[in-house]
Amino acid sequence: MPTGDVDAPPSAGSTTSEPRGGIERHSPAHARSHADEGALEAKLARLDEPHVRPLNELAGAINADREGGEAAPRFDPDGGGVDARVLLLFESPGASSLVVGGSGIVSADNDDPASATLFALREEAGLPREAVVAWNAVPWPLLSGAGKPRPTVAADLAEAEPWLNRLVELLPRLRLVVTFGTSARDGWLRLLTTQERAPLVPTLAVSQTSPNAVRVGDSRARILLALRRAAEVSR
Repeated sequence: MPTGDVDAPPSAGSTTSEPRGGIERHSPAHARSHADEGALEAKLARLDEPHVRPLNELAGAINADREGGEAAPRFDPDGGGVDARVLLLFESPGASSLVVGGSGIVSADNDDPASATLFALREEAGLPREAVVAWNAVPWPLLSGAGKPRPTVAADLAEAEPWLNRLVELLPRLRLVVTFGTSARDGWLRLLTTQERAPLVPTLAVSQTSPNAVRVGDSRARILLALRRAAEVSR
């Protein structure tokens, strides 16, 4: 991981948002931009920018504590970082965000269908990416003994809770949490009912953004409305 601030040019097909606090954020014009190795390398060079440095130091602390375990991916420097007003909380890292074999970043720009759906719905809702930070209730991958993804269990949420609490402490402007999937919802509610100082932030719970999940009933419409409400509170 780079340790210095690097000003990387925006990749082709991206736009650059107005600086806030002296930081430029690059907004890809299309989903799955992390499939472009050059675009991903440019983003990885920015993981130590001031607005996201404390969050990525937290991810580093998680990985140091879990030495020998599955690594937690980093936070997206094109998100809001510590200035974020909206937390998008998912269950656990998917394959496209893994440190080994993926981008190493929790991002809607990852190269997979669920991330592409999130990218599209966020754009449709008018939710600025600089208002958002995305993370996982369990920040490391959950794998079986055979190395395959496994479901989240209560013990995972309990183990991850102190790290989620530390994340929230780094988000002083947080105004809304949107949880994606039942485990993310349960992990967030566990935090609110075990940590007396955890902020009582309004919370919206929706389904995951996987292709199967968004096809169930009104799941897609509910996610879109949740993101539209997130856009309202981020203004």
